[in-house]
Amino acid sequence: MRLSLTISQRKFLVRLFLAATGSTIVFALVIAAAMFAPLIARMESGVPSSREMLVLADRLLTLHARYWPVVFASLAAVCGSSLLLFARMTAPLVRFLRCFQSITNGELPHPVQLRRSDYLRDEAKALNSMIVSLGAFLDDLRDHSDAIHRALAELLAHDGNGPTGNLTAHLAQLEALDKSLRETLARFRQAPSRSTNL
Repeated sequence: MRLSLTISQRKFLVRLFLAATGSTIVFALVIAAAMFAPLIARMESGVPSSREMLVLADRLLTLHARYWPVVFASLAAVCGSSLLLFARMTAPLVRFLRCFQSITNGELPHPVQLRRSDYLRDEAKALNSMIVSLGAFLDDLRDHSDAIHRALAELLAHDGNGPTGNLTAHLAQLEALDKSLRETLARFRQAPSRSTNL
């Protein structure tokens, strides 16, 4: 995992840790209260004999010695699984963000590729469908622009006597529109080939 996290990634990681460890700690305290409270209450009642008091103290110390290591191991496991969940969720989001930035920069990005262990597969599939659809739309625009350009060139080439004033004005307008369309299409280009894996 990279050490440079964005502010939103840090916030997500902190909230994930707080939720996971907080719920584990609350669960551990409830279990501890259920296990230790009856023994402590019995010891403080003043009724048990010395022998029974020794047995209760031994049980209490044994439970104490066995319970807290399990709690701390559980907390470590929760923290580890939280980090794994964080990595599996944020890695695709980083790729999605790169894709959005490419589109913002006027580049048609390559489809997003996720690792086998990453989450958000349905979202990646929808994003890739959008990229393919956008690419097809741009191809159609380019085809129409090429057709306009060819038709203009053909009109200008076949008119040997010189076009009339009205036709000349329309041809000039079409040429200006064709030029504008080509400039617009030139701003939206295919992104250079690069690996999309982190």
